[in-house]
Order: sequence, then C-alpha cells, then structure tokens
Amino acid sequence: MELKFKVKVKPIGMATFGSVYALPLGPDVSFTRKFTIQAGKRITKYYIPGSSFKGALRSSASRIADLFGFKCCGEIDIERIEKAHERMGGVCDVCRLFGYPKSNAPSVLKVSDLELQGDVNVETVAGIRIDDSSGKVATGALFTSEKVYGVEFAGEISLSDVDVNLIGLTLLSLAELRLDRFGRRSMVDVMIEDDGQLESVIKNTDWIILLNELKRWLYDEVL
Repeated sequence: MELKFKVKVKPIGMATFGSVYALPLGPDVSFTRKFTIQAGKRITKYYIPGSSFKGALRSSASRIADLFGFKCCGEIDIERIEKAHERMGGVCDVCRLFGYPKSNAPSVLKVSDLELQGDVNVETVAGIRIDDSSGKVATGALFTSEKVYGVEFAGEISLSDVDVNLIGLTLLSLAELRLDRFGRRSMVDVMIEDDGQLESVIKNTDWIILLNELKRWLYDEVL
C-alpha cells in the first residue's frame, strides 16, 4: 500500500529557491523555472524542485530524530554511513525514510515538484556577501537574486511503506521545516492536505495531533 498526500509551501516574506544557472542578462541567482510551449507560446512556470524539498526534509529529520527517539547516523559520506549503520546494528530511521547512496532499498519517501499556484509576484533584489575572516563586505560581492512573495506552491508526497513510525518522522520533518530556513535562507510555512489516507493509519496514535496541526498554516497572518 502506498500513502499519498498533498503538501503546500508558502514563503514567509520574500524567498528564493534559486537555480545554479544565471539567466542571460538576468539576476545572478534566478528562481527555478520550467519552460513549456502552449498554443505556440513559450510559458514560464516557477516551481520548487522535489529533490530540493526532499533534501530540506532530510536535513530537518536529521536535526530532530534523536529528540524523538529515532535513529540517525548523521553522515553523508557513503563509507561513513555504512560504518555508522554497522555500529547501530541496522539502517537508521532517517536513511530508511529518505534513502542513501548505493543502497539496494529504494527511498520510502518520494516528493514531486512543487508547482506554483496562481500568479507569481517576482522582484530582483540586491545583496552582498560578507568575508567571514574580516567580517566586512567581500571584494566584488554585490549580487542580485530573484525573489517571489505572496504565492503558494503545491506538490505531492508519497510513502511506499505504511510504517507508523516513518509516517511520524515525516510529519516531524515537515513541522521542523516551518522553523528553519529553506532554499537561499528563505523561511517558509508548510501545510498538508490529507484525503483521509494518513489519518486512517495514525488515528489511534499520538501522531494524529501533529497531523491536525499540519493541516493549517502556522503563520496564517504573514505573507
């Protein structure tokens, strides 16, 4: 059985989920986008890559796993991951959920791209880089980035393993992301839309409380 639910992301203030490729004659950091052809016209679609969102969730899970009794190897290098798992006596909960390099087991959690809902508000904002050693503005450090505001993105999360504990770790990761930074140090709110699949599995557990909290925006009055 596979569980699926909708996830929405709303930037708090202005936010950048930037591409590594600068646009010709555009800002140094451009927002990720897709180009499609509709009725002979080129259409630009802004989006948050599912891989980026999944990576942010993994980081969130790694930060809070130990606090809630989950196992986390805390490693990113494959050799160190495998050694940590050997010491633990098995694959840690975070790697079970999100997968890890060279693993024979596929990732339990999958995330689609999060597509922009409605029209987009975009501004190009100037910024500076600070030299860590001197604490002063670095030479040639002025740059521009493309930021969006007052918008929502929506996508889908699927779980291939109906394990209550892994569902709980997923919910904790989503809740933790509300309190951290994502993308180019952008703050976001996160909300779940569940058609009953999640609730039917965890309704008799403590995770139902967290699920109900995630069904509404945390920063409802902030754009």
